[in-house]
Amino acid sequence: MIRGRRDGIFRALRLIPRIFVGLYDNHGVYHAAAIAFYTILSTPALLLVLVTSLGYFLGDRRAFYDVTLHYLLGVYPQMDDKIVLELESIIAHRHMTLLSFGIFLWTATLAFTSIEFAVNTVFRTQRRRHFLVTTLISILFITILAALILATTFVMSAARFLMAHPLVVSSTNVTALLIDNPFVGGVIPVVLSISALTWLYAVLPNRPIRLGHAFLGAILATGAWKGAQYGFAWYAREIVDFGSIYGSLTALILLPFWIFYLALTLVAGAEYVALLSESDGRKTG
Repeated sequence: MIRGRRDGIFRALRLIPRIFVGLYDNHGVYHAAAIAFYTILSTPALLLVLVTSLGYFLGDRRAFYDVTLHYLLGVYPQMDDKIVLELESIIAHRHMTLLSFGIFLWTATLAFTSIEFAVNTVFRTQRRRHFLVTTLISILFITILAALILATTFVMSAARFLMAHPLVVSSTNVTALLIDNPFVGGVIPVVLSISALTWLYAVLPNRPIRLGHAFLGAILATGAWKGAQYGFAWYAREIVDFGSIYGSLTALILLPFWIFYLALTLVAGAEYVALLSESDGRKTG
């Protein structure tokens, strides 16, 4: 049993170099570029739909905007202050009709539609889903994002309440130790990323996918994302000052590049899941 698990681990590790071959064969770079383009195009609409919907039903748009912005900064920590102010201005002054809400909702689904197309290309699925089914899956994912933002808002509100009424044991502020713990703040985004990517890799391909394979692909993609995030932060801090080179164009240049890299890690993770499924199929056969 132990030997079988060890062989499985070695087999999974040996497949990692083949990801680059798969990216080349399936035009992964071009799919990542398309995902990045549609992500940039749909992000303001997605932000507007999420904050407006939650604010309409629960009243406090500002709280939901702060949480959503927190997630955006987690994905792109070098986001320029001017971009943040423009997003805030859009949210603060936009009042949508039902028609405009539908248009923004459709725009927000474009990124998920491009991801679904790229993932199914990687898995070489013979039969694609109907356009309406793909759109419904995209709306479902947006709904899950809204639920996540709602839950985070409640957690942050509870944290503020607990900080105002701390639990002190033997002169030790237990509440502060739990809430301000950097380990907790670092683990939660990783867990959320792995969970979301596992769901994407398991659901988006129009064919059966083992949950374990999807989980391994999610770990690989999340590791590449977090590694690049820390590496880029170190490079920008210690090696080169992008602001002195590009000036006011820094955000305009770095934002598309960073989103493209994130899209490429997503496609690479899908390639890894496809390789695991293919290898498992050969072993079974």
